[in-house]
Amino acid sequence: MVSNETLLSRGRRKPRKTLVVEHPLGLRKTIISDSREVLLSEIVLKPLDVSVSPKRTSLTAGRKVEVRCYSGGSRPPSRMSWFLDNEPLSNHTDILSIDGNRTTSVLTFWPSRSDHKKYLRCRTENFLLSGSALEDGWHLNITYVPQVSLTIRSSSKQQHSTFLEGDDVRFACDVKANPSANEVGWLFDGKPLNPDDPN
Repeated sequence: MVSNETLLSRGRRKPRKTLVVEHPLGLRKTIISDSREVLLSEIVLKPLDVSVSPKRTSLTAGRKVEVRCYSGGSRPPSRMSWFLDNEPLSNHTDILSIDGNRTTSVLTFWPSRSDHKKYLRCRTENFLLSGSALEDGWHLNITYVPQVSLTIRSSSKQQHSTFLEGDDVRFACDVKANPSANEVGWLFDGKPLNPDDPN
């Protein structure tokens, strides 16, 4: 809403004009002027929105990706921050639009296997207004090649390569992968080994 009032000061005939611009959030910008003075009060606005793009279904461990976060409506321009769970991320560049109304933050990110299921989020806020923060993000799905670990034990409780003749030897293969491994095989001297073969 815009209103324009003309005031006459006591003892003089020069009009004094007041222009009030009201914002839906209840904030206002006031301009008071006469022949000798101009008073300008800057409006302060909360960010209106925040969105992260692209929200990928999956990322690959060790492969660089750029994620963008968009926010608009804040005055002065909003401050952008990135977090992986609660850990701040600093490798991002913020770009302000020509009209100063929209901020784009570009995060350069190298996901790792340990980032699987962590929450990546972008936060925008006007540091002049408490409670103005908005956030957007998603839980990461990180794909990675199988990680294999082998454990060997015998009935005599010896480990690794030292065994007694006649011992029962147990080999345990632990495979971690995303997506999950759909096949696990054994080789002995380069030949496929069937665990059910007594020979």
